[in-house]
Amino acid sequence: MRSRPGFTQPFLALAILLAAVAVWFAVANPSINGTLRGDAYSYSGCSAPYDTVLNDDDNVPGGEPRVNGADIAARCIAAGEDRFAIAVAAGVVSVLVLLGSFVAALLPRRREV
Repeated sequence: MRSRPGFTQPFLALAILLAAVAVWFAVANPSINGTLRGDAYSYSGCSAPYDTVLNDDDNVPGGEPRVNGADIAARCIAAGEDRFAIAVAAGVVSVLVLLGSFVAALLPRRREV
């Protein structure tokens, strides 16, 4: 019984790519627009999605209290939860693709007749 390296290599590459996407979505800080500084200003002070979801970070902007600080915090929390959901989904799909490629590699090849 021989494995199928030519068949499984693209799936392994896809699994690695999906795992990298999952990590990036879990740790990259989201940005929000439309703060009091104007719609063109992008606030990137939101906490990382894993910190927002797993550690219940409040995402209240630091420094001077802002008039719309509660709104910014709520929007940062929503953005962090959305990105973390995408990260979890990408991680699950990555594991499923990886397992599928291992199963495909272990299946016996068809004999040419």
